[in-house]
Amino acid sequence: MSRNGSGTYSLPVGNPVVTGTTISSTWANNTLTDIANALTGSLAADGQTTASGNLNMGTNKIINLADPTNAQDGATKYYVDQLIAALGTMAYQNANNVAITGGAVTNVALDLHAQTGQMYLPVGPTALRTASPIAGLMRWNTDGGGFYEGYNGSAWQKFTTVNEGSYTITYVIVAGGGGGGTNAGGGGGGGGVVSNTLTAIPGTVFSMTIGAGGAGGSNGSNSFITGIATATGGGAGGTAGPASGSAGGSGGGGSSFGNTSGGTGVPGQGNNGGGSASNGAGGGGGGGASGASGSFPTGGAGGAGSTLTITGTTTYTAGGGGGAVEYYQSGSGGAGGIGGGGGGGATGVNGTNGTINTGGGGGGGGAGPAVAGGSGGSGQVYMSMPTANYTGTITGLPTVTTSGANTILRFTTSGTYSA
Repeated sequence: MSRNGSGTYSLPVGNPVVTGTTISSTWANNTLTDIANALTGSLAADGQTTASGNLNMGTNKIINLADPTNAQDGATKYYVDQLIAALGTMAYQNANNVAITGGAVTNVALDLHAQTGQMYLPVGPTALRTASPIAGLMRWNTDGGGFYEGYNGSAWQKFTTVNEGSYTITYVIVAGGGGGGTNAGGGGGGGGVVSNTLTAIPGTVFSMTIGAGGAGGSNGSNSFITGIATATGGGAGGTAGPASGSAGGSGGGGSSFGNTSGGTGVPGQGNNGGGSASNGAGGGGGGGASGASGSFPTGGAGGAGSTLTITGTTTYTAGGGGGAVEYYQSGSGGAGGIGGGGGGGATGVNGTNGTINTGGGGGGGGAGPAVAGGSGGSGQVYMSMPTANYTGTITGLPTVTTSGANTILRFTTSGTYSA
């Protein structure tokens, strides 16, 4: 009868043989044939037998397998674990979801059309881009508030995107004003002024740095919104000399010794400083106008600052400093430009400081070896946005006001705004 459905072998009827039974061919042949059939249906240890049904291991293990070589060969747990490790770390998430991190998966076709979740791209700053990019790469660049980018085969390209919930912020950045020159020096140039708009994506943090005004004879410091735009510090006024004014956001005025020239301003940010035409130092350039040339008995006036309307009222910022008069001549220093510019000094009189947080240039110091130029005024940053979108998440204690439907932040010290 060979084996039953559970695999148990039982001898044919009449077995086992009772003592005294006469051996007959019928009985013996039937029993031996049944045993032969049972052995034929068993798996041979030397691998000669081909299984004719499924093997039920009954929770037992198949152990000591060789590594597979053919497509239908069985594989050990260790062999499979090694293959998975080469791909990276696989972690079961939930039904039909497996996370793979690390390693590299190549030449794989992904069909995601039926998915409703998301796909994660590589994230990091520009410095961590791959050294050998190939066409088709995509990533999220964390610099400058973050943006998507892709490699087109010859260069990285920034994707232009507008996220749901994004809004527009208008900003004005004012750099620190330049210091006035000493000893009949020129007026300091106003800090550079940059204005534009940006798209604020919720969750993005904008960092503002406020530039300091330059000490007498020194350029002002830059102000900037990190990754967005930078305003250049104002140029210093020329010192004694003859000395020309320094270049900057707006240029500094030339000193009053001889014929000197004013420093150049950055196009789109400020204007040139004035020169010395006739025994008077030039005024520093301002955000809205160039500095005037000096002419005895007065130094040149500082250029007018840029007009600001972002707060809802008209004000001025980044006026140039006034130039001083000629050495040992009587007369008066030039007036500071509207928008925080400091006045130039008369003989023996220090230049006036530019007004803080206006980016105004310092006035040139009057005649005399120890007479100092005025310091430039520190800068500022404005941000104006729809009040409906304003988050209120700020650092650095900016002044918060409203005008119509907009909320306006004025940063006079470095700080942040989180969109």
